[in-house]
Amino acid sequence: MTRMFPPDEPRGGRNVRPESAAEEAIYEALRSWLRGDAVAGDEYIIFQGLKWFSNRPNGAREPFREMDFLIVSRRYGLLIVEAKAAKIALQGKGGGKSSNLNTAHDAYFEQAKTLEDELTHFLAEAPLTCKHMAAYQIGSAVWFPFSQPWPRDEKSTRGVPNMLILDSVDLERPQAGIERTFAYLGLTDRSAWLSDEAVDALIETLNQTTLVMQARLSVRIPGAEERIHQLTLEQYEALEALSDYPRLEVRGAAGTGKTVLAYEKAFRLAREGKRVLYLCSNPALSSWLVHMREREREQRPEDAKFDIYHLEALCALAPRRGAPPLVRTGDEGLDTSRAVQAINEVAREWRKSKDRLYDAILVDEGQDFDTPLWRPLQQLLKDQRAGLLYAFYDPAQRERDDRWSVDLSGKAVIHPLVINMRNTQAIFSLIQGFYPEPEHKPTICRGEVGAPPVYLDPLDMRLVNGDEREDAALRKALHELIEVERLHPEDVLIITCRPRASEQYQPSRLYRGAGDRVFGAYTIAQSPDIDEGKIALSTIRSARGLERPAVILCELDGLRSARSQKHRAKLLYSAISRAKHKLVVIGSEAQLLGLEPAREVAREAREFTLANSSQVARWAR
Repeated sequence: MTRMFPPDEPRGGRNVRPESAAEEAIYEALRSWLRGDAVAGDEYIIFQGLKWFSNRPNGAREPFREMDFLIVSRRYGLLIVEAKAAKIALQGKGGGKSSNLNTAHDAYFEQAKTLEDELTHFLAEAPLTCKHMAAYQIGSAVWFPFSQPWPRDEKSTRGVPNMLILDSVDLERPQAGIERTFAYLGLTDRSAWLSDEAVDALIETLNQTTLVMQARLSVRIPGAEERIHQLTLEQYEALEALSDYPRLEVRGAAGTGKTVLAYEKAFRLAREGKRVLYLCSNPALSSWLVHMREREREQRPEDAKFDIYHLEALCALAPRRGAPPLVRTGDEGLDTSRAVQAINEVAREWRKSKDRLYDAILVDEGQDFDTPLWRPLQQLLKDQRAGLLYAFYDPAQRERDDRWSVDLSGKAVIHPLVINMRNTQAIFSLIQGFYPEPEHKPTICRGEVGAPPVYLDPLDMRLVNGDEREDAALRKALHELIEVERLHPEDVLIITCRPRASEQYQPSRLYRGAGDRVFGAYTIAQSPDIDEGKIALSTIRSARGLERPAVILCELDGLRSARSQKHRAKLLYSAISRAKHKLVVIGSEAQLLGLEPAREVAREAREFTLANSSQVARWAR
C-alpha cells in the first residue's frame, strides 16, 4: 500500500524556486518505488512539503521552516531529506577540493541537520506524538537528484558526510540510498520497529498543509513565570487579610504556592522586627530556601532575624545525652518520639536565654509533621499565646496512612488555597488523575496550556555503544531538554522512583559512588540542590517542596514498592507536581498508569507479527 502524503502530486514550495524541480523529481521516484514494491509500501510512509508556522505574541502566524521530505521507516526510523537542485561534482583529476564540497557540507550542516532539532521539538509538543518519542529516532540527509554519482571513496570528500548525500543514482534506486543513510546514522536495530500507534500518531499529526509550532520552552518560561508572580501576589493579599490570627492553617494542593507564600510571609514578619523560624521537613527544600535567602541578602537585610531549619537539623540542636538515633532506616524520616524529646530539650535550653526563642514560626510541608510534634513546637515561641504559628500543608502528600491533624492550642483559622499557579494545564491534568483525596474542594489551574508530558519508553530505544535502555532514554531526554528546548542544566531535576539506599528494595542505579556523575555530555549532581551547570537528582521524598522548569521521572519500577494503589498515587502526585513547564517520563504512559503487564504482552505480539509478516512477504517475492 502506497503511503505518500500528499498521495497524488507534490505540494508546491512557498514560492517559485529551483528546488521545486528537485522535489518533484524525488517525489515521483519515491512514489513509483513504493507503488512497485509491496513490502516497501508497507514499511515506509513519506511526507512531502511540511510547512511549519510559529505563533506570534499578537496571535498571528508566520512561516517558520519547511521540510522537503520526511521518510518514515517502521524498521529504521525517521529521515529528513532536503532536496537541492544544484549539480555538485569534484573538479579535476585526483579529487581536488572545490566549492562543491562547501555546497554539500553547508547544505547538510546548516539546513538539513538543524531540522532534526526542530522536528524533535515539534513532535515532543504535539499531543499524539509526545507519547512515542523514544521510538522516533531522527536523522537527516541531502538529495541532489540532478548530480552525477558522488565520489564517496575520494580522499578529498571525507570532510563531508558522504553517506548522507544522495544523487541521481539514488533517484533510480531509492531504497538502496535510503537504507545506506540509515545505516550510516546507526539506525539499523531491528528489535524496536515503529508500532502502529506511533505511525498513526505521525500520520494524524503531520498529514496537513501547515503545522503550528510553539516557541521553545526557554522562550516561553519568562512569560509564564511573570504570570505565576502575579497570581502569587493575589494569593498573598488574601493571606494577609488573616494576619490578626495567631494560629493559622493554610491548606492547599501541590502547586498552589504554599512554600512561596510561607517564605514571603517569613520575610515580612522579619521586616517588622520579629524573630522568625521557617521550618520544613525536607533538607533539600531547606537548602534551596537558604540559597534563596543568601541570594537576596542585599535587597532583604532582615534575614538576620529569619532562621531556616529542616526538622532533623532543628532536632540535632538538642543535647545528645545518649539518646537513640533520630533518623529511621531507609527513607522513612524521623522517629517521632525521639523528635518530640529533642524539641522539648531544645525549648528548655533556649528558655534559659530568651533571645533564642521566636516571635513567629512558619511550618511548611506540615503534613510531614506527626500530630505529637505540634505542641512541642509551640514551646519555641517567646509568647505561647500571642506568638504566631502558621502551618502550611497538603494532606494528599502525607505518606503515612494514620489519622493526622494539625494540633494547635487555641483557635486556629483554616485558609484554603484553591488555585494552582505552578504547573501548566497539561501537567495539572495528569496530576489530577493521581490526586488521592477527590472528596475535597477541587483545585483550579490558571497556568499556561503547556505541552503534554513526553514519554520515552526504554523498550523503544535503539541502543548504541552498549548502552542500557534506561540510560539511552535518559540521555535522549537530557538532549531534548537542554539542546533542543535550550534549558540550562540547573533547570532540570531528575526524580527517581527508587530509594537512594535500601536493604528491602532495589536502590536507584543513579546514586553510585560519591560526587558528581558524568553522563555523556552532562553532569548529574547526586543532590537536589541547585548547582549552576549541573542537573539535580532526587528521590520522590527528597523532592517534595521543590520545583523546576523541567522534571525527568525515571526508574518507574520503584513504584512497585508502594504499600497500596493509594500510596502509589500519592507518590506520583507529589513527584509529577514538581514539574512547572515540562515533564518527561522515562517509560510508557501505560507503565506510569500501572498497566505495564498488558503493555508487555501487546508489545511482544505486535513485534512478532511485524517482523514475521515482512519476512514472509520478502520470501514470496
